[in-house]
Amino acid sequence: MKTKLKYTLIASLVLLGTLLFITLIWWNGYVPPLDPGKMVTGTIVLKADIPSQSGSPLRGVLIGATEETALKSVAGFKKTLARWALKLAFPRKINAYGVKLEGETAPVYLYSVDFGKGIKIVRMVQDRIPGKIFKGAPSQDETVNGYSFISRQTLIPEPGFKGINACAWVGSGLLLCTDAGYLRRAIEGYDSEAIIPPPSGKIMTINIDNSNGYLTELIRYYEQKMEYEIFSTADRVKSVDIELSPVNSDTMKAFARFNTGEAITADDPLVNDVDFFYGVARRGLRPQGIELNGTVASEGSSVVLQGDLTGFRQALSKIESL
Repeated sequence: MKTKLKYTLIASLVLLGTLLFITLIWWNGYVPPLDPGKMVTGTIVLKADIPSQSGSPLRGVLIGATEETALKSVAGFKKTLARWALKLAFPRKINAYGVKLEGETAPVYLYSVDFGKGIKIVRMVQDRIPGKIFKGAPSQDETVNGYSFISRQTLIPEPGFKGINACAWVGSGLLLCTDAGYLRRAIEGYDSEAIIPPPSGKIMTINIDNSNGYLTELIRYYEQKMEYEIFSTADRVKSVDIELSPVNSDTMKAFARFNTGEAITADDPLVNDVDFFYGVARRGLRPQGIELNGTVASEGSSVVLQGDLTGFRQALSKIESL
């Protein structure tokens, strides 16, 4: 009896060791990289980079906020397992591009979610993801240049920045786009084997190019929608550079530079407009439980807005309603 138990225990340990060995080989296997910047064609009017790789101060904040919202109804061992899977599969980098094409008035938006090796876990449930992205609308699957390409059967005619019409599994990530034709063309010539992704930064950055009026048009749209003027001198702004860095799990340090290319004094109307815009943003965020406290000042050829954004976790939980 003891001998049989001994051999059973040895067999179990060998089996467990074999499974762990196979799992390690699987996890450390090669994953083709993803560099969405190589796919973008047209004039980039908006670029956002959200780094969350291991070691990034943002990663812990983002994972913690996601746990609070996505796992609040899960308990016990399932929650422990879900937390483990979330940490392994959580995106290493998120990028967004707003692109203006020649002859088109509305920009195309391309989003990239890079999971790194975590893509191996995500792909276990990849069949469920398009349904979430397209909110249950019928979709069609096909293969484009060896990549899985999924698009809505009935496209959203005016998608704006959040109406996703197509997505594609490419290398270590998932691409989402408001224009199905643009995404198809982007991946047709993409070769992940020849890509060396650029290194990620440590803070969240957003760059807006207003040289062709992208920001001005966006502001005028919201002014018409809100029925009052919020930024009359927006056409003087050439570009906007925004940086967000975590202070703690609920607060972000915010910095925004409105660049004009001309000398700005303290009494310049643009300073007043940025200050008014800051006030509008504060009032808009407050009902969501988010506080923005900062200062506005002229600096060379720019107007600088800097301060603290508190309620960051709350902001993430509200992201679907933006």
